[in-house]
Amino acid sequence: NIIHASPLTSNSNKPLISASDVLAIEGAMVHALYYISDIRAQMSHISLKDLPISNSQKTQLASLLPLLPKAQDMIVQAQGLIGLVTWLLGVGQPRRFLIQTMDRAELRPGGGFTGQYGIVQIQNGSVTPPSLTDVTLLDYAGNGTAIGRRAPDGYSWMNFGNWGIRDSNLSGDFPTTARMTMQLFQDEGGGPVDGDIAFTPSLIGHILDVTGPIKVPGYNETITSKNLEERLHYYQQDYSAIAREKQISGNYSKSGRKAFTSTLGKILLDHLRHLPVKQLTEVVKGAIKDIQSHDLQIYFTNPAVEGWLVQHGYSGSTDTFSKQDGFTVVQANISISKASQYVHTTEHDDVTLDAQGGAKHNLTITLNYQQKGPVYGYDTYADYIRVYAPQNAQFISGDGFDSGHALCTPGTPKPSPGSRGSPPPTTSGCGQYNGYFPSAARNCPNGNYSLGMRGFTL
Repeated sequence: NIIHASPLTSNSNKPLISASDVLAIEGAMVHALYYISDIRAQMSHISLKDLPISNSQKTQLASLLPLLPKAQDMIVQAQGLIGLVTWLLGVGQPRRFLIQTMDRAELRPGGGFTGQYGIVQIQNGSVTPPSLTDVTLLDYAGNGTAIGRRAPDGYSWMNFGNWGIRDSNLSGDFPTTARMTMQLFQDEGGGPVDGDIAFTPSLIGHILDVTGPIKVPGYNETITSKNLEERLHYYQQDYSAIAREKQISGNYSKSGRKAFTSTLGKILLDHLRHLPVKQLTEVVKGAIKDIQSHDLQIYFTNPAVEGWLVQHGYSGSTDTFSKQDGFTVVQANISISKASQYVHTTEHDDVTLDAQGGAKHNLTITLNYQQKGPVYGYDTYADYIRVYAPQNAQFISGDGFDSGHALCTPGTPKPSPGSRGSPPPTTSGCGQYNGYFPSAARNCPNGNYSLGMRGFTL
């Protein structure tokens, strides 16, 4: 009787799992390994046919013995996870995790604009359900006053005024974005946190597919995975809808436009708390798929726990292509609109291999913008695009940008042998980006490029 209740139980001071429980689990595993090893050693000297048992028992025993090595391996693996799980469950010390919603209709490098946040606190296995809060209350110190922050060096393209958590989703490498966001969250008064968990409406939609539709009292709305995003945008952006939800909620402040979202979130969490184990298992399976599609992204400050995510491909980190050729395209909707849902991006890469084993890529990126509904902002779509390539890649040329040339242009070539004089020093202007990209990968390697203008405008 180690786990004493549901982990989602609230209003209870009784720990669900304690340090003594963890010691008991560790002891049970040690004993199990001892007995399995002893059984295997004893059986290695015995022939089943010599045992004084029935034929059916011999058959059953013969089918079980090959499973013992697998059982040993599973227990050993579980032993390696005890410390990680103990940390996550806040055994002995509570954990605080930042929760962020990402709006993929306003695409940002890490997944989407982050308009709401919450805190999940876990202590001795007991989870305090979070409530979603309008992020502008934190970014603007609760009074609408601009604080005047700017995006860090290396992200000057994010030049919206009063940079805050809502715009901190700056890197396609989620660990980089998470560390930046967590520090900013603390600077803005949110306090230290042990990790960052961000998700798009796709995660919620998949949960709704398990729980079934949710009726939102007072709004005469039934929310499904099909209409979730459209209804969220409607109540957060449409002026008539905002006026109605403020009247229903009684919240006439600026955060009142997200009252519907908060109410829906509370109802959904309550449904999750009461799901049977079978349906909870389906939710977990769906969440794993969402991690793989980056609709759910997780970062933990504990190096061992984060290392486990990296090892299993769940960290949301960007491939630096240190072992193979490739590229990653990262987009950012800087239009101040929800237009990304109507933009279809196509990447066509023609690759030519040479005799030395090198590869020349001719990459064509096409953005097809077909506005089929409200974007709640500017109709013109502006997208800031970054292409990550191996650190030793050589940029040749680029076109199709609003400035007439790509972000980086070739540096001054070296003089040919026998020529007079030396060319002026080549500076890429990209050294400033070092440290803002994963594993010291750079936007453009030093000595190859000079910094140009930004962006696509459609």
